[in-house]
Amino acid sequence: MTSVHHSQVRYCWRRLYTDATLALVCAAVYHAAQLREECTNGQVPEPDWGNWVRGLDMVIIIASAPGEGRLEIVHDLIYGIQSAYDVGLSAPPVAPSPVREDVLPAPAHAIPVPRLSKAPSMAAFERMSSTPFILPAWARDWPAMKEKHDWSRASYLLSVAGPGRVVPVEVGADYRNDDWTQELMEWEEFLKRIGMLEGGSDDPRPVYLAQYNMFRQFHKLRDDIQIPDYVYANVGEAVPEYRPPSNEEGYLLNNWLGPKGMTSPAHTDPYYNFYTQVVGRKTIWLAPPTLRREMYPFRLVLSSNLPSKPPSSTSLNNTTSIDIFSPPPADKPLFRDKVLPHAMCCVLEPGDMLFIPLGWWHATRAEDISLSVSMWF
Repeated sequence: MTSVHHSQVRYCWRRLYTDATLALVCAAVYHAAQLREECTNGQVPEPDWGNWVRGLDMVIIIASAPGEGRLEIVHDLIYGIQSAYDVGLSAPPVAPSPVREDVLPAPAHAIPVPRLSKAPSMAAFERMSSTPFILPAWARDWPAMKEKHDWSRASYLLSVAGPGRVVPVEVGADYRNDDWTQELMEWEEFLKRIGMLEGGSDDPRPVYLAQYNMFRQFHKLRDDIQIPDYVYANVGEAVPEYRPPSNEEGYLLNNWLGPKGMTSPAHTDPYYNFYTQVVGRKTIWLAPPTLRREMYPFRLVLSSNLPSKPPSSTSLNNTTSIDIFSPPPADKPLFRDKVLPHAMCCVLEPGDMLFIPLGWWHATRAEDISLSVSMWF
């Protein structure tokens, strides 16, 4: 069986799955209510509310809840079920705040990413949109960084979701490896595995919620961030082949939440990106898009028979075969001689926003438990 992203499945099948699930859950809720009303001895069967909530989460995760008003119906049902059965939160103990340690050494020879002293005007941004830069502390006024809605508090992340929720997570240190996989995991269990809650697992493999739109599933989080006006700039007009996101908003939001030490290999994205650090610190390494061959992406590695572990999927042709945060490999001379002199690096503090231009290679390493927001436009 081959797994595919919901965007590759025809709309009619995703809509059918969504409507069928909504019908089944509504019928189950109604039946449970009837049993409660008709029961005279007080021995009402325990409702299977956990599976109802899980099924509704699957509508968002697998099908993206297509159809007018369907996503809102899913949210209303989830919170209605949680409220009606007063299941509450298990309130697991929060893990103690880790000691803030020094960041690991940056890759060799990296040039610092410019940190701007003030935000540029829209016209100035359009002129400088071909190179990375940082707007320090740009997001410090987001609700996500304030006490009541602080994303660094596991208790808040749990309360926004409510009990019984599941999320799709990556399992394994590196998606280029054969032992990497994906699975659904309870939200509370995931927060334990990354160190935000006490507890954990005997499974030593790291878990990562990567490139996932948490706002569609936990929609109350959307009010905790602010979208910069820059995402509406005309930065792509000079690139004939560029196609911005085609959704109504004109931008795509994704989140990245994982444990300290989690890395993402250097890769390119098809959009411009404002990458905002909300929780913890993250090291970002960047290289210009003109150095594609010198970055040894998997497709070129395979075609030239250079020694490298072959990828499990051809979708890795936008990903390097090099471990950026390790010493430069001796058998990749073009990377050493051509890329390293032009590579850039920075450490994002909570509140910092990094602009990543179209096509720039970038690799990341979490220096703490880290939660980031990417805005593709």
